[in-house]
Parts: sequence; structure tokens; C-alpha cells
Amino acid sequence: MENFEQKPVGATSLDTQTRARLASEGLPPQSQALIAAVDDSFWKRNKWYVLILLVAVGVIGVLAYAAFRKPTVSAETRIVLEVTAPAEVQSGNEGVVKTVITNNDSKTIEKLELELVYPNGVVYVSSNPAAQNLSGSVFSLPNLSPGQNVAVLTKLRYEGGVGENRQVTAKLRYKLSGLSAEFGTQAQAATKLVAAGVTLDIQGPQNATNSELITYTIEYANQSQQSFDRVRVKVALPPGFQFAGSQPTPSQGKDTWDILGLPVGQSGQIAISGAYQSATPGQGAVVAAELLVPDASGGYFTQGQASFATQIAQTPLLVAQAWSGKTEGDFNTDPGEGLQYHITFKNNAPVAARGVRVIFTVESLTADLSTISAEGAVISGNTVTWSAASRPALEVLNPNESGSLDVSVRVKNPPIKDRSVNPDVVTSVKIISNEYDAYMPGNQLQVKLNTQPRLEGVSSFTSGPKPPKVGQVTRYTITLSLRNTTNDVTGGLFTAYIPNTNGFDMSSVTKAEAGKVTYDSSTGKLVWSVDTLPAHTGEFSPVRSLQFQVSATPASAQIGRPIVLMKDAVFKGVDSFTQKPVTLQVADMTSQEAAGGGAGQVVP
Repeated sequence: MENFEQKPVGATSLDTQTRARLASEGLPPQSQALIAAVDDSFWKRNKWYVLILLVAVGVIGVLAYAAFRKPTVSAETRIVLEVTAPAEVQSGNEGVVKTVITNNDSKTIEKLELELVYPNGVVYVSSNPAAQNLSGSVFSLPNLSPGQNVAVLTKLRYEGGVGENRQVTAKLRYKLSGLSAEFGTQAQAATKLVAAGVTLDIQGPQNATNSELITYTIEYANQSQQSFDRVRVKVALPPGFQFAGSQPTPSQGKDTWDILGLPVGQSGQIAISGAYQSATPGQGAVVAAELLVPDASGGYFTQGQASFATQIAQTPLLVAQAWSGKTEGDFNTDPGEGLQYHITFKNNAPVAARGVRVIFTVESLTADLSTISAEGAVISGNTVTWSAASRPALEVLNPNESGSLDVSVRVKNPPIKDRSVNPDVVTSVKIISNEYDAYMPGNQLQVKLNTQPRLEGVSSFTSGPKPPKVGQVTRYTITLSLRNTTNDVTGGLFTAYIPNTNGFDMSSVTKAEAGKVTYDSSTGKLVWSVDTLPAHTGEFSPVRSLQFQVSATPASAQIGRPIVLMKDAVFKGVDSFTQKPVTLQVADMTSQEAAGGGAGQVVP
């Protein structure tokens, strides 16, 4: 104890504080001296060996861990999520999507929640197991032990245009037994939409010339196993094609036809007539059509497409007519109006045209043929003919030479005297010369005639003082009458104001119209929803009328003046044939007119 390696114990390297702590712990002086000796000699001589040894042990431990540890695999890679969807589905039909979850982990997976994300155009129908929500997007699944799997089958309805893709995405969230962390993974599957068994086809002329009247026929058929409540055919006409008419008439503009009901096996067609006016000879003009069916939200998606190309041929003689400076467009006028037509012609051939004749024809009975006027022409019934006999310039028409003609005619008023509807004035023009065997047609023009509805209003004394007296009640009856001529007026609405000082009697309203009348006592506004005013109302069918009573109790401030019974009365609608807005007004009604003169002024 007094020596270490035969060396006497020298001064210790322990600080005063440490020596005091050792002494306080009751160590004998000999032990304290030994510790001091070790600290002073062994550590000083061997500390680098000790440090090197410790570092070496640490490096060996790291290398051993790296060499012998087992590789870990993330939880996600052991849980397999698969989504299987049909490769193709007819648009509007149903398909089944299968989602399978497989546990390849050594631990049980718990708290499984599956979310299915449906794109626009995919609607949930049913599932097995049942979904947790009405939209069929969330499923709560049982725990899966190692090696187990579970399948979710969802029946979906696919909607959209032909050729579009619909991708369903599955998102899975879960936990591993014994772990608090939450894991997740996802997978997708796409389905292509194909035609739902409806077909579309277009037939037309392979070749056509400018101004030649031609017809395109669009045929559609339902060859699927389901019926459609409605379908829509939309047509894109090429530039330069002047739409002359169709059978049936379009539902919207000149390019949209709505077909109500298309049962299984049913077919139909649309015939579109017109002529090319400015197409470039030698080039093709393409007519394209789409057949659309409605989706669940009320929109439409394409189920069939078709196109047809017509080659534009060179016309040796060109002729065209214009009305109001235009050769195509929507034209309308009122009965009794005069129509002015300007005709242009040109020799488009490389040789001169001799003996040119231009013929203008009025093809409607709505025109007053006795008013036809054309300088240098022969007029016979509904036909106007220009030739060299009356216009020397038509004797020879050299290449690229052109000219013009004018003709006018007045529309009858009334244009028709029978029950026919939607009258118009249709005119055509054609040209020929000695070099050609057949006439070359020009464009056809249709001028639609506006309907002429009328609104009349009368007021009459019913009961009470006459003339009206201050503080006493006088009742009046107001009768409104609507008449119409040749075209339906749609969206009809009549509004007027009954002054708040008067009492409107709802019980007095015409029974046939009572359900279409509302009155706001706070504003005094009267509304009569006429809706459709059919053609020939008041001519071949009864007048559309509304009758009601108002009561007035005049105040002293009204002495010497008539009482206003109804003001600001107006009827508005739209001519269903010409699309022209209709506005009719009735003058303000007072007690003076109702009483037949001065007896309508208030007296004390």
C-alpha cells in the first residue's frame, strides 16, 4: 500500500475539493494515497493506449452491426393495394371496380379506412361491403392478419364523351399492430368510354357548285339495349354554306335538334337544305355532326360523330339575290311591308355567254303578286324574267363580266286568311345561257313574317256612387283581351300596377286565369303569366282574356279629379317564328273612362 511499482507515493494530483470529498466518505488515508498515486502515474503513462483501445472497439462494433444486421422493409411495401376496372364501358352504362387489400406483413394491420375518389362523369351506384357515406367513397374495413386480404366491389355508372378516360383512385390508411404511426398508400385504374350503341351517319352530294341548292341528310339510330328519354343532334355547317331550312326545324338556332325519346331500335333523320355562296371552287367543304345524350346532371356528352365532305365545283354562270344588302341570314318583316331584292350575276367561264336569261320567282302565297315591279323584265304571275329582248346587256356576257338587276314586291296584309302558321316570303333565282342545257340555281331567301298580337283593355263602372264620392267605396271592372295572328308568342307576361289606395279583389279574377295571376299588395304590382299565346287567338280560337275588379275610396284631396284604376300596363313575349321581341301596352285606366266621361271625377 505504501509503494506502487517500487516507487514511493509522491504528491497527489487530486485537487483539494476531490480529496475533501474522499475524506468525507470515510476512506482511510492509505486508500486515498493509493488513488492519488494511480491518478498521478498510471493514467499519465497509459492514457493514449486506453483512448486508442476505446476507438478501436467502437469501430469494430459499427462494422459488425453493418455486416450482420437484418435489412428492414417499410410497412407500405408489405401492404398491397390493387384496383381493377373494366378496360372499356359504353357511356351511360355501369361497370364494377374491384379494390383488393393484401397484408404481406408479419404484423396485423388495423383501423383500415379505404377512400375511393371518383372523377366527374363517374357516379356511385352500390357496393359490397356497404359504404360509410351516401356518395360511396369511404369504407371502414376489418383488421387483416398476416397473409389475409379483403375485397371491395363498387358498381359505378360511367358518363362522358366517346374516347374519354375515367380514372378511379383508391387511397388506403391503416396502422400496424403495436405501432402508433399511421401508414398510407394508393392505386389507380382507368376506364375508356366507348359509344353507347347509338349510330350517326351523314349523306349528301359528292360535288356541288356555289348557289346550287343541295340537301344533307343526317341519320341516327339507337342500336343499344337502353332507351333514351332525349338525345340531341348538333351540326357544324362549313363556312360559306347558307342554311335554307330543315325538316324537322331546329330546336335552337340553325345547328341544334332536340329529339324527345329514342327507344331501343328506333331511328330518325334530319334533312338540311341550303347552298354554298362563297366556298372556294376546288376545295372540300365538310359537314360534321355529333349525337349527344344527357348525363345525370342534365348536361350532354357525345356518343356518336360523323362527317361528310363535298367538293366545290366551278360554276360557269353565277347568280345571287340579296335582301337588305345580305345574301344570307335571318330576315323578318311585318305584313304589308315592301320587299326590295337586288340580284347580281357574273360569267365565270372562259368563254362568252350568249342569250343570258335570269329568272326570279316568288314561291309564297303571302306576297301580293300584283305589286311586283322590275325594270326591263317580263312579269308573269309569280315569275320575273330578264332577257336580251328587254335588256340588251344580256345578249352577250363576256368572261368575268357581271351585272345587276332589281325587283320589288309587297307582302299581303293580312298575309294569310286560313289557320296556317309561320308565314314567310320565299324567293329563288336562277340563270342560263345558250351554251348550257340546264339552269344554274342561285341562292334562296326566306323572309319570315312577324305575328301581329294585340292587347286591349277596358274599364267599366260596377257599383257604388257615380260619380265617386269622398269616403265612399266605388267598384270598377277591368277587362284585358289578348289576340294574335300568325305565329305563337312564347314567354308571355303581363304586368301592371293597381294604386295602393284601390282594393284589388282576387276573388273576382277570371276562373280560367286565376292560377296564373299574382298580386303584391305592398307594391300594387299585378302579374299575369300568359306563357304561350297561340297563333290565331281571337281569330280561330277564343280571345285570351283576364277580368277583375278594383274598389276605390277617394280622399278629399282627389276632389275634381278622376281615380287612377290601373297604370303602366305592358305585355311582353317573343315571336316563336321570327324570334322578334313583342311589346304591347295599354293606356292608363281611370274612373273617368269607366264612367263614360265626367261622371268619373271625385265629388265631395
